[in-house]
Amino acid sequence: MWKILILGFVFFQYASQIACCQDDSITAAKAAWQNKVEQLTRLTVDYSFKVQRFPAEEENSDIKLDDGASISIRTENTHGTGGIWRDGKQWRVYRNLDDSLDINNNIYYKKYIASNSTNRYEKLYIFSGDKQIRGSISDLPDLPDEQHFNIAIGFKLLREKEWIDKEFIQACEGLNNADGSVSLVHKPKDSHKRYIFKFSPVDNYALISCEGFSPKGMKFFSANMEDFIDVQSYYLPQSATITFFRMDGTIRDEFTYAVSRYNTNEEHNFLINWPIGAIVADARTGANVEIKTRPQRLDEAILEEAKKEIDQKIKKPLRNTSPLSDSTAQFRWIFIISINIILVLVLLVFGIRKKLKK
Repeated sequence: MWKILILGFVFFQYASQIACCQDDSITAAKAAWQNKVEQLTRLTVDYSFKVQRFPAEEENSDIKLDDGASISIRTENTHGTGGIWRDGKQWRVYRNLDDSLDINNNIYYKKYIASNSTNRYEKLYIFSGDKQIRGSISDLPDLPDEQHFNIAIGFKLLREKEWIDKEFIQACEGLNNADGSVSLVHKPKDSHKRYIFKFSPVDNYALISCEGFSPKGMKFFSANMEDFIDVQSYYLPQSATITFFRMDGTIRDEFTYAVSRYNTNEEHNFLINWPIGAIVADARTGANVEIKTRPQRLDEAILEEAKKEIDQKIKKPLRNTSPLSDSTAQFRWIFIISINIILVLVLLVFGIRKKLKK
């Protein structure tokens, strides 16, 4: 009897130690992730990327919509360079397609910049089939949906409108895996999706993968990170592969990234330096600014002047549009009146002749 009690006590102590170690691993993974997103508030990342697409047969042609319109699916493989700037709440993402690509349509951005400064959101974009440089300025506090590498470094969730923060991390459910890694599971409140973040204890609980699952359990994307480098005691990937899946489980797109540089000291001006020829639409005021003579950033003083021009055009009194207001219309009316007078005179002459004959 005593032997059984002693063995039970020893087993309980051993199980308690294992559970404690497992809890410690989950706590350590959450702490490492939280410290990274809170401490690496200034970060510059430059990389090259490749996009490989696996179009289904029906995606190789335009898809007809119910209203008669059609849309084109991106099917060409692309590659280029890009990057991320982040400094507190300010951020910028940029992407440039390689000049060697022969893509002549208005689906792909040849050049793309999205930048959020302290007081406004700016976008610059040039489509592959268009030489026109377009830009926009708005108040929308968007986050960079077009930038997948933010997922790879654990700063943002796919298509979410908030940065990952302490509350996000602490709300995750922790799981210990057989290989010693730790998984943190996030379940958004407004959907039935599920995201699994996997961390390795080898590199101070670096994020090594992330997977997203639909409400029906279908995997719709995965991110796998490798070749970690120490950036201020936080391990960030030098390579990443992000894959998107169709509902039937087949691969739709695969993005691969190769980081050329991380930097935590660079200061940036987050206002876009608009190139010559750009036409920038300020959605806040309705004003358009054309960059004519030199590249420039549009500060609030320049935008206020553009707004004043719009206001002056609105307030300017309408031009008098009466028939006598311009020489052309005036001549037209004189001509019509003269013709009528001549007709009256002709009628009078014929009337007089008739009376004389009688």
